[in-house]
Amino acid sequence: MSTEIAALSALIRQLGENFAQEVAQEARQGVLDAVVATASAGTTPEGAAWAPRKADGAKALASASKHITARVLGSVLRLTLEYPYSVWHFTTGTSTRPRRQVLPDADKDLPPGVEKAVRAAAERVFARRVGR
Repeated sequence: MSTEIAALSALIRQLGENFAQEVAQEARQGVLDAVVATASAGTTPEGAAWAPRKADGAKALASASKHITARVLGSVLRLTLEYPYSVWHFTTGTSTRPRRQVLPDADKDLPPGVEKAVRAAAERVFARRVGR
């Protein structure tokens, strides 16, 4: 019995080693795809529509989705929105430039598409590690 407990303890420790880093790497493309999809749709990561352009009422930031990148740094997945989108539309809005959120807020819950991608990545990593 003691040998079985020791083996189980070793397996649990092994499962935890670098798990977060592997999940971040596995989730990178899915998270990027989720954020690009909402930006392409003209919505926040949570699905709220952006304010239309005032001049003609057309969809704002039509090409913002092409300026999003995702990079893994250890156990952190970092999304970046390139200039000028990051300066003019992602920061706090003004009366002439409303905030059109492209990336999820770091201090809030994950939006549904991002959460789904991370959860699926964690499940795949776990399944690989336990041999399923």
